[in-house]
Amino acid sequence: MIQLRSNCLVCETDDGDHIPFSADTLAEELVEQLGAAIEPEIVREAAESVVHYYREDQSIDMVRLTDFVDAITQALQSLGFDIAIDVDQPVIKEPKMVSESYLGDWISEPGCFAELMFFPRLRDSMRCLFESDPEVVRITGVRSCVKSMASARRWSRRCQQLHDQVVLYLHACWIKERNPGCARIVIQ
Repeated sequence: MIQLRSNCLVCETDDGDHIPFSADTLAEELVEQLGAAIEPEIVREAAESVVHYYREDQSIDMVRLTDFVDAITQALQSLGFDIAIDVDQPVIKEPKMVSESYLGDWISEPGCFAELMFFPRLRDSMRCLFESDPEVVRITGVRSCVKSMASARRWSRRCQQLHDQVVLYLHACWIKERNPGCARIVIQ
């Protein structure tokens, strides 16, 4: 038998055919079907996590296509996307109550005083996001915001430290400010 790469699975179709697919190939197919409903990077990461689950956690190299589609649907739904993927045609349902915000909007000015004003502003913004009682809170733009606060062109150790600090602070805000119905926070 041919040795598969670590990011590949053999999918068994309903016809009984066995077709090797990489996580990237599966993600590309899903992105084409879903259109602009979900960012391609999110679909790719979800496909990679499902392939990893089958290959590493379950020690399975071959999976039925319907099982893979069910697993990736579940992965995307856990990220707050209310989507049902059919093998023939995906169905995009009405989204759940999701509050979304771009982190770069919360930074006033880059440089040395940015952190001083950023964290209190971040907590106030998180409170506003939770007022609508969302099921999912999605925060995007963390990386670009951190680079702006650190006045960095390239990602550095300082950026990584500040990134970790922001993520921990977001998590602490989520625990303290969230309503009982808010199940998840997704930080991108």
